[in-house]
Amino acid sequence: MPTSTPILFDLIGANVRTRNALQMAFAGRARGSCEFANGDAADAVIVDLDGIGARAEWSKYRHQHPRRPSVLLTLNDCTVPETAIVLIKPIRIEALLSAVDDIRRRIETGDINAPGITVRATTETAVGPGGPTTRITATTRPSRREATATSQTTSGSQSRRAVAASPPPASHPAPSKIAAPSGSEPARDYRDVCGHLPDINCEDLEQVRQRSFDAEGTLLDWLRRTQIRSDNMRKAISLNIQDKDVAIISSMERVARVVLSDEILRNNASKRFIANQVRMTEIATDPPQAAPRPFGEPVSLEALLWKMALWTYRGRLPAGTSVRERVYLRRWPNLPRLLDVPDAMRISALLVGQPLALPRVAEALQIPQRHVFAFYGAAQAAGLANHAKREADNLLASVPPRKHVERSFINRVVGRLKRLVA
Repeated sequence: MPTSTPILFDLIGANVRTRNALQMAFAGRARGSCEFANGDAADAVIVDLDGIGARAEWSKYRHQHPRRPSVLLTLNDCTVPETAIVLIKPIRIEALLSAVDDIRRRIETGDINAPGITVRATTETAVGPGGPTTRITATTRPSRREATATSQTTSGSQSRRAVAASPPPASHPAPSKIAAPSGSEPARDYRDVCGHLPDINCEDLEQVRQRSFDAEGTLLDWLRRTQIRSDNMRKAISLNIQDKDVAIISSMERVARVVLSDEILRNNASKRFIANQVRMTEIATDPPQAAPRPFGEPVSLEALLWKMALWTYRGRLPAGTSVRERVYLRRWPNLPRLLDVPDAMRISALLVGQPLALPRVAEALQIPQRHVFAFYGAAQAAGLANHAKREADNLLASVPPRKHVERSFINRVVGRLKRLVA
């Protein structure tokens, strides 16, 4: 490949800020010798191993492109293929350019299986004629056979020294284990909100379909329909099912007053009710704080829909949810005021930071899928989560068309001429 031809890099696991930083480096010090490309058009790949789900994505990528040179960015040393170039963060621009030169040499010579290296920038400085400089050290990783032989020799010598230096065994009795306090609370069982179903293969659409639940006709569905009607009419709406008052909902105030207890709501969450069993009535007392009894104390509409979704889905996916598309959180849920979901804080931190596919969230946090599915179902019902648009859709804002002043002036002139002729 000629030196003037830019190397096309695919990029995995990097967020927008990382991509922009690399793009600036390529356009500046790299002098246009590198560009980004996707899929089959790329010559090599850069992987940010610290990105959410990046390791799983890279594992699949290597199966698809086994002979593509790799540059890995990471905060810590890690076990990686012997041929990869590893750059330890923070990355100096000289180290990045050196890695690019190494990739170019491999591509030009066809030596794709050349030994990999780990490059780190030390904080030591040396003062020379050109001023202080930062030293960059590169460590070539030994082959697997050399590493095995070295580790066996080292472990053998260490074990012999340890045996020679170890004191005779003491006659003291083994310490007893610390018993848990008798008054400790047992771990909570989250089956009422997450169910107990095992993980599924999200690449199998039939398994995904079986793990989905259509909430049409359930209490959750009718509560959301009541919310929509209240929003459209800008009035508080009373929901009655089978001649029993359920709740008054006011979308303007974002509150509801519920008649039924949590136990009744939970036990009837999966039941379905047809339209002729349901009645929605506009009430004159708005906001619902002024609603007559038997309606209870006002609660957050978000909290009501959140817990109803948890009891309805119980770790299943809302029908129509794509496990391949990324989802996002509009904002942090007010978790202290919502029904508890396991790992809710960690899931929120991921999805607020960047959109991710639901299976990737479970993989990144190493938690059961049902925890992630339950959280997403509740967040979606409360209006906090949805599928994300492509990043490219939000890259450039569309400019509204501006009224053409000159054309307006010409129209006025033409109109004046028409009136004169008439």
